[in-house]
Amino acid sequence: MNKKKIKILCSVDDGAATDLGLGDLLLQYRIPTVFYIPTNVTDLSHKDIRCLAGRGHCPIVKKTKGLFTVGSHSVNHPHGFGKLSDEVLFKEASESKKELENIIGAPVTRFCYPHGNYSERAMEILKKVGYKEARTTEILSIDFPENPFKTVTSVQVSPIRSEYGEIKTWVEWGEELFEKVIKEGGRFEIWLHSRDIEKFHQEEFLNVFLEYMDEQMTAINYKREI
Repeated sequence: MNKKKIKILCSVDDGAATDLGLGDLLLQYRIPTVFYIPTNVTDLSHKDIRCLAGRGHCPIVKKTKGLFTVGSHSVNHPHGFGKLSDEVLFKEASESKKELENIIGAPVTRFCYPHGNYSERAMEILKKVGYKEARTTEILSIDFPENPFKTVTSVQVSPIRSEYGEIKTWVEWGEELFEKVIKEGGRFEIWLHSRDIEKFHQEEFLNVFLEYMDEQMTAINYKREI
């Protein structure tokens, strides 16, 4: 049993219809996942959202309970989120939280900044609304956040992030960072937009990487929960 502090998860942004197919793949490999949903611009029905939250009466609920959950991605997914007025920030944060909680019948405590844009003022409003953490779109970190409202991820499933450079792919960065977490401890978060998988021809790469994650988590008897 690995005694190091380790956290492993996936997050999926934007509430696209393709999240459901991705959910099947993540379920196949038992990857703990947060689906961040912008309530006014999602393609998902209320039933879909309940399924992805491990709630309701859909066939996969028993398998997803404790493994999947949903978080807020605002109401309208606006640009310049951190620069919005206090009134609009409060509305985007509170109304999306309330609607998702009404849909799934459970607290929603996670938030993901639309387009990765945030500010100290936005963080304070999220805290007042009742969120416990918020995720950025920054990558290449395996550190536990000092500020839970500035959570940085490890890799994005995308071939176009400039941070990867010209030598390593997201898969190679992912394997390097994941191996370090397994050996030394840390927090590994892979994130993506499900519609980008086909757009950027990442199906095979993602499948192989999730299989790799599954094997590594099994090897250390990692408790799979979100």
